[in-house]
Amino acid sequence: MIILNIYIILCTKKYIIDKTSLSDSKKEFAVVLGAGVTKDKKPSLVLRDRLDGAVILYENSLVEKIIVSGDHKGEEYSETEAMEKYLLDKGIPKDRIFRDNSGFSTFETVFNSKKIFNVKSAYFLSQAFHLPRLIYIARKFKIDSLGLKCNFHEYSKNKHRKWKAREFPSRIKDFFLATYYILTKKRLF
Repeated sequence: MIILNIYIILCTKKYIIDKTSLSDSKKEFAVVLGAGVTKDKKPSLVLRDRLDGAVILYENSLVEKIIVSGDHKGEEYSETEAMEKYLLDKGIPKDRIFRDNSGFSTFETVFNSKKIFNVKSAYFLSQAFHLPRLIYIARKFKIDSLGLKCNFHEYSKNKHRKWKAREFPSRIKDFFLATYYILTKKRLF
């Protein structure tokens, strides 16, 4: 298990960048993964950082379109609706925003990006701890991808520890999900 985690981290390291090292590498899409909304239906701080990363990419003409991917339970809870509204408020045109209402997990977001939106090249936006797994899956799906670290704020140390601890088994799970799909062309769920 430890070896798989190290392998995923090492083989994706060169594909993960931060906003200070943005090159002129253009991609078709920015893919923003959901990260929760508040009770008043606004993006959480973590999610706002990811969305702000998409705005930076769009404003610098590094992407043409933005996919917002997350949970959409309906009126009472919709990450994708909150994400779209946030981007519209930041001046992103509505016809440049695409909603993936079935992005319930990292694997499903990448799967949907490839199979539903036909993504060939993309920046995937998340926090640094999450990007190795995300980029590993994307590259297994033959998406020309870079991960943009969206750690623009300080998060609580407790939450950060919990996220990092959760990431260890999640990398292993998604390694096997991606491998199974690549070998069989079938999803396990």
